Amino acid sequence: MKKFIKGNWFKLVLILALFFISGCSSSNDYNCVEPKNPYLEGSEHYMGYEFGISLTESDGEIVVCGGSSFEFLDGCKEYVNQFIKYEVCLNQKTN
Repeated sequence: MKKFIKGNWFKLVLILALFFISGCSSSNDYNCVEPKNPYLEGSEHYMGYEFGISLTESDGEIVVCGGSSFEFLDGCKEYVNQFIKYEVCLNQKTN
């Protein structure tokens, strides 16, 4: 079942704030790295990462990962983390 963060702005703001604080650069030279799947193709981690991509691209919403294996969830969460860091970086770059 697909679950999306909708209407729960507190969680979204909290997540973005945590990544902003942890990934903030003190200079104006931002190196925004696009999300990239670091896992071996065919692995559960890889499939979870790709699942995160497909959910985000289809609705443009940040996903809440679900699945039945730790590896799948871990891969999906890795995509979400990379996606948020990338979006925060792009926003910092334009402001």
